[in-house]
Amino acid sequence: MVNLREVVRQALPPKVVHAYRVIRHTMLWPHEWEMVAARQFLSPHKVAVDVGANVGLFASVLARHSRKVIAFEANPECAAHLAKVMPRNCEIVAKAVSDHAGRTTLRVPVSDGTISHALGRLERANRLDAGPEAANCVTYTVETVTLDRVLLAQEPSSDRIGFVNIDAEGHEFAILRGGEGMLAAHRPVLLLELEYRHGSQVAEIFEWLERRRYVPRALIDTRNLTSIDAEGLRPLQDDERLARRLAGDRHAGYVNNVFFLPEA
Repeated sequence: MVNLREVVRQALPPKVVHAYRVIRHTMLWPHEWEMVAARQFLSPHKVAVDVGANVGLFASVLARHSRKVIAFEANPECAAHLAKVMPRNCEIVAKAVSDHAGRTTLRVPVSDGTISHALGRLERANRLDAGPEAANCVTYTVETVTLDRVLLAQEPSSDRIGFVNIDAEGHEFAILRGGEGMLAAHRPVLLLELEYRHGSQVAEIFEWLERRRYVPRALIDTRNLTSIDAEGLRPLQDDERLARRLAGDRHAGYVNNVFFLPEA
């Protein structure tokens, strides 16, 4: 049977489809609550950064409430899509972010002939054979950069970086280490996707950021930012919650996004 949604998507201009997706994820029930909560930390006078921009939903939210967005996306197909749909105040960097400059392999799972672009991984600890979606994968050789190399070298001192979103399927710690200078210089609010199942070094990241005077908060009840730590996050990612989330229940109590707020 032909998927009607896919037929409609193919018939409409990419920008129209993208605009609908942004509205669906930020205004229609159920929301992506982190996208909504992030607005309070954005400023029209500051730059926002999106690492792992994928198809640009979060980057579009950032662009609407920031002076400029710098969106990093290693997957060449996703980067090409971003070039078609993102607003003018979004700079697209079609490279992977890590703790060193060089080249590496991006692995993107394929399931039933469908490429799962949102699950593309650099991190070797994030095993592709951990689920049914991982039967095989498409690989890309991609260039790696660091946040310090790109942001500190290119941005004038007047461009303050106020917010950084990182969604990297387990590669978050390497990205943070490669941006340590930027974090010290700009003190942005951070939003990290941290999942034990992705091989993320969750406890180490909490400790590393705590030493740099960052305070963790999460939307445990979907609406209010609440204090959280690494051990408190673990039971919120148990198998039952994960199963409900994967079945389509966005409010299954599964928490995988953590805000880190800079102390003064």
